[in-house]
Amino acid sequence: MFKKLIQLLLGILLIHIIIVLFNTFTFTSKQIKVEPLSSFQINPAAIQNFANTLAFKTISQDENEQFHPDPFVQLRNFLSTTYPQIDLHLKKEIINEYSLLYKWKGKNPDLNPVIFIAHQDVVPVEETTLEKWKVAPFRGEVNHQHIWGRGSLDMKVVMVSLMEAIEKLVGENYQPERDIYLAFGHDEEIGGQNGGKKIAEALEKRGIMAEFIMDEGGAMSQGLIPNIDLPVAMVGIAEKGYLTLELKVENIEGGHAAKPTNETAIGILSNAVVKLENNQMPLKVSQPLRELVVAMGPEMPFIEKTVFANLWLFEGFIQDFYADDPGGNAVLRTTVAPTIFQSGLQDNILPTEAKATVNFRILPGETSEQVIEHVKNVIADKRIKIIPGSFVAEPSPVSSTQSKGFKTISKTIRQHFPETVVVPFLVIGGTDSKHYYKVTKDIYRFLPVKFGEGDLQRIHGINERISIEAYKQCIRFYYQLIKNIDENESNNP
Repeated sequence: MFKKLIQLLLGILLIHIIIVLFNTFTFTSKQIKVEPLSSFQINPAAIQNFANTLAFKTISQDENEQFHPDPFVQLRNFLSTTYPQIDLHLKKEIINEYSLLYKWKGKNPDLNPVIFIAHQDVVPVEETTLEKWKVAPFRGEVNHQHIWGRGSLDMKVVMVSLMEAIEKLVGENYQPERDIYLAFGHDEEIGGQNGGKKIAEALEKRGIMAEFIMDEGGAMSQGLIPNIDLPVAMVGIAEKGYLTLELKVENIEGGHAAKPTNETAIGILSNAVVKLENNQMPLKVSQPLRELVVAMGPEMPFIEKTVFANLWLFEGFIQDFYADDPGGNAVLRTTVAPTIFQSGLQDNILPTEAKATVNFRILPGETSEQVIEHVKNVIADKRIKIIPGSFVAEPSPVSSTQSKGFKTISKTIRQHFPETVVVPFLVIGGTDSKHYYKVTKDIYRFLPVKFGEGDLQRIHGINERISIEAYKQCIRFYYQLIKNIDENESNNP
């Protein structure tokens, strides 16, 4: 009997080994094979054109700060004079006073349009950091092979690169097959309620349904993903949802700090926050992560390839391994982040109330209602009120990796960066594309810039800059992408 049991176990083990090896050796590359393109010369004026846009302080301000409209008007006028072909041949609309919508009419009105999203606004610069900037953040200066200034990476580079590419195409008498829209919001950095949302609503009212939309999100990097030495282009196919909850405890007995009560407002609320941090929502391999595994796994060394080829067996291992890293944890679960805590007036007075703000980024497949229910169950304290914030965004739909849009973007990346591995992924931050879900089925979030050392920290940080060569490649990318969209159309009638 014991011998038969051993034989049975060995047989099961052998079957597992055969399945694992079969899956591994049939786990082949999903990368599109294309011929690299030779680079064309960029108009030398494009460098200074971009630098000049960085001198406009187009800072988006929240409701507690004063909004300064003049820089947005000045930037709009600058674009008109700098790109006369666009101003002449594309229809331009001003949406909600400061956002811009351009329409480049295509040859075939029966084809769905393509929409490119960028934003004019930038985040402010803290006064206390100014002395640490090597170049003043709003000088818009070119030196040491870089273009310096707030917005050079996030994300005036996309806006200006699109303008440069289309100005060149129009100058060559090029007309796209399908309509192309450029949507430049003015308040993305504070949620896009008055910019991107208003543009999307205008398009929806006109019955526009785009073939695909392209926005910011992923980028190109090398050395940031373990066990892949090649450059990796991460194209966002979904983004996490957004929910902020205010936790509030009030009407608690106060009094003198010399005679504290058994429970204080601060203690009650602190305990609730600790419960949330210690009892987070479960780890999950969401659809975008599965898509990433399928695309990236074949390019990895044998052991890692084996693990990625056999999620059915190693899913739990992958979850545990990547959850230890903050970035890995963020793509594996709905995250909880306490960001504000308010209580107390004076050091010798027991406060009668306390408030905490907790931000959640919601994984695709989950909802804000599920998060709120989870919070209620974990805290389990009726003394604490749970109040949703005014802005809630559900996780985005997951865009297809088999669509014309994704394949065209992948092809263009590989043409310009031949060794690059293109992978879909989940964007953990927020973009203006969250307002456009009713305007298209497929949204792809990708910045065609190869990040250098320290560049990720420069976004919203100190010494934001972009290399001149990376900017030139961005122009070439959009120039070729627009042409590839048409070639794809002719190949797929």
